[in-house]
Formats: sequence, C-alpha cells, structure tokens
Amino acid sequence: SDGASLVASHNGAMRVASPSGLRPEREAISASKHRRKKKDEAEGDSGSYEPTYPVDEALKSLRGMKKQWFPEACRTEQERAQEKKDAQVREVAEQAKAIMSSLSLFGLPKTAPAEGADKAGGQAAG
Repeated sequence: SDGASLVASHNGAMRVASPSGLRPEREAISASKHRRKKKDEAEGDSGSYEPTYPVDEALKSLRGMKKQWFPEACRTEQERAQEKKDAQVREVAEQAKAIMSSLSLFGLPKTAPAEGADKAGGQAAG
C-alpha cells in the first residue's frame, strides 16, 4: 500500500541521514553468513555466545546490581530446576527418616543384620 512504501522510504532516508551509533565488532563484519551458519551448527547449543555489538560497561554493572538486589528474578531455569530437585531429595529423606523412626517404635531394628554376622557368631560359640 501507499502507507507502507512511504514508511519504508522514510526509514531508508533516516538511516542515510543519521546512521545508528551502534557499530558491529570487526569479527562479526568479516565473517560471512555461510561460515557463521556452519560454525553455529557445529557448536550446537554449547552456551558459547559472542555478541555482535560490544557490551557497555554500564550495562554490565547494572546487571550485577540487579543480581545483588533481586537474586530471585535473576535465577536461571537450570538453577530453579536444581532447587526443585534438591527439595524433592530432602522430602524423600524426611519420609525415609519418618519410616525408620516408626519401625523402631514397633521394636524392629533400624537396619537389617548382615547374613554373615549371625553365622560367624554361631560358629565361634559352638
């Protein structure tokens, strides 16, 4: 439509008149898309991320302050999953402890005697 072409030409003219202050790093400019695509496929999801633009020091310090003041908001999904798993392990351990204490109430031993201990004791006495 006419509006879309007007906006597109306006945006193009604005980029020419006042280009963005962000400049890509040299490595990102020199690498071709084909090479970058092969490199990304080879690495997979290894967690190694190289930003296209340099990270501002003020942004780094702001992220650090956010982690310090609001640690719950900055937790990753992996940390949350690990905490959930730890909570489940603690719950199972508490349940096992309760079962063991209930066994001792009925006069049952907390641990089963070893098979060799009874035979060795009977042979030494007899």
